[in-house]
Amino acid sequence: IDVMVPSLNLVDTLDVVSEDYLRAIIADGRPGTKMLAWANEGGLSHDEITLLVDFISDWNRPEPELGEVSASRGDARVGGALYRSNCATCHGAMGEGAIGNSLNSPTFLSVASDAFLRDTIVHGRPNTAMPAWRKFSTQELSDLLAFMRSWQIARSDVATTLELCMGSESTSVSAAIGQTLYKANCVMCHDADGSGDLAPSLNTQAFLTVVPDSYLVKTMIAGRPGTGMPSWRHLTNEDVASIVRFIRTWQTEPSKSAEWHAQTVARGDWDAGRHLFAGQCAGCHGPDGEGATGPQLNNPVFLGSATDVMLREWISHGKEGTEMRGFRKGGQGVGELSDRQIEDIVAYLRLLERAGEDDLVRVAKSPHGRPQNGARVYAANCVGCHGERGEGASGPALSNPNFLRFASDGFLMATMALGRSGTEMRPVKRGPQSILGLSSDEVNDVVAYLRSWEFASPFETPDGTEIPHRFVVPWDLKRGHELFDSNCAGCHGTDGKGSWAPELNNEGFLAAATDGMLQATIVRGRHGTAMRSFGKGSQGLTDLSAEDIDDIVAYMRQWSVRTPSPMTLPAEHSQQRDAESLDARTTQGAGEHAAKNSNVENQKSHTSTVATIAH
Repeated sequence: IDVMVPSLNLVDTLDVVSEDYLRAIIADGRPGTKMLAWANEGGLSHDEITLLVDFISDWNRPEPELGEVSASRGDARVGGALYRSNCATCHGAMGEGAIGNSLNSPTFLSVASDAFLRDTIVHGRPNTAMPAWRKFSTQELSDLLAFMRSWQIARSDVATTLELCMGSESTSVSAAIGQTLYKANCVMCHDADGSGDLAPSLNTQAFLTVVPDSYLVKTMIAGRPGTGMPSWRHLTNEDVASIVRFIRTWQTEPSKSAEWHAQTVARGDWDAGRHLFAGQCAGCHGPDGEGATGPQLNNPVFLGSATDVMLREWISHGKEGTEMRGFRKGGQGVGELSDRQIEDIVAYLRLLERAGEDDLVRVAKSPHGRPQNGARVYAANCVGCHGERGEGASGPALSNPNFLRFASDGFLMATMALGRSGTEMRPVKRGPQSILGLSSDEVNDVVAYLRSWEFASPFETPDGTEIPHRFVVPWDLKRGHELFDSNCAGCHGTDGKGSWAPELNNEGFLAAATDGMLQATIVRGRHGTAMRSFGKGSQGLTDLSAEDIDDIVAYMRQWSVRTPSPMTLPAEHSQQRDAESLDARTTQGAGEHAAKNSNVENQKSHTSTVATIAH
């Protein structure tokens, strides 16, 4: 490490800075310092700079083994200690959110799978304030997940709910109660009559006569991780049993008997089933059963709820009301499979069940929508909070590659359908609580548009040096100036230059650094350097709030000519600014002298602007 210049091999630094940042600093340098612009002054090609970035990135820790990470393997008490010492400064002591997004939102926890949480923690969100936490071991990651899941209130269990399903109707369990609950929680995906919309139909006799109550109960309580089906474990046993009773009111034919479900399917050849699946099933269900135009089949909850004879029945005869046709020889379906071949496919699906338990299944990324239409819907409804190119504003960044890499299409659809309780994200899919009333086609179109960013970044430039994600709104620059002078100027100099610590008022640095990187550095500090942590609860030099840190970043950003702060305020900031302006004019009109000296900076009360793990 050269003590005269910033170190490069500190893992704490490498956890925060992105490859985009390193590439930009190497290519463009830091004007006015010893750091050359190696693209022009040093003669390095784009490929050579990329090799350098890869070499520097290799100094970071290797990622832990992820295959066995799950909340069920963790200790919530240990996870709580890890959370408080590493996560609370950004996400709040109880996950309520600060610089980072709220993590204790019931709707978020109901749709976020363990795999989504795990991958977000380990890989972070480049160019946001969410660092890559590679320092955690496999067990520590499981402990963290167990602690986060402790916020997800569990009011129901399968055994108790099934007992209520088998009992008689009462004042607490009835189809009438279930109908009310269904309308409040299920119609936006399954439609009012159960005919299906974003989610599969529930009202066909081919479905209702085959699935036992246990299948319905397990699906509601556990959800389908990695899909759009949330875990409704916050509903009571009586609530879940009532919904099952209501769904059964659509059934007009007798159910299959317990003896039918207890039948043993002949043990098939899973390897032969694998080849049959690739030829007959993968086109709709994905190469690994992860889902495509058809549902996800490699989901442990689905396979743990479905009996062998249920799988055999659906493969043989299809599912009425869906695109699933029968494949049994001699039927009227689309295939000519023998009974033995169907048994081979069932054996292969059971192999996927075991693999899913260990490896946390792949998520489905096969949007059904039209991205061109999605772009129009997004522009009309989403840019105010998420930015024109998904860079984020008051809402989180949606075009972040790691977010799109780890979020399934179902996660995106469920978030639009359910909203995010405790945040400004309201349901936008047509339903009783929707603020926009988007159709299922429009939701699918938006998902397809977002997914297009995963493979072609809206920020991509020929030389790969453009840095996205600058979205801290210049809300109170005067206070940001005061906070910088009292906390930062002693090391970094007045106006960010002219002292012994790295120069912050530098066009090259400000062009490369995202707002999220600046926030994360202020909150966390840089272990192994003189840069201490300043985040609230971090036991650093002082306790700066999320709003304080946002104001400092906004103040720093206004030094730059090349990368100014956004000119358009996000929706709720704009509304608050207008309201405050109106209040000021009203007070002034009443002749109150204090209003003449007031300004909007001293009245602000705004939400944090950077999303990290929650989306």
